[in-house]
Amino acid sequence: MELFVSALWESLEKPVRKLKAFSQTQLLASDKSDTLTMKVRAYEMASFNEEHYAWETAVCTYEVLFGTSVADIKATASFRYGMTQA
Repeated sequence: MELFVSALWESLEKPVRKLKAFSQTQLLASDKSDTLTMKVRAYEMASFNEEHYAWETAVCTYEVLFGTSVADIKATASFRYGMTQA
């Protein structure tokens, strides 16, 4: 499973969807399930602002996409986040 993050509004240039984490289950029977834990740290969301010479995490809504690839998204969620990092 892959986890992609997309800033829904972003003033800094960055990819539309960026791969931030991935994980794999053991081989499962069709009637079984597994739980995966994937973490994305706040600093991994930041982009470098050349005008301010600083790493910044945009104050905006982010979309999180889960799938087997960027072309095969299975689920999405969103959250609001933002802060400036030194």
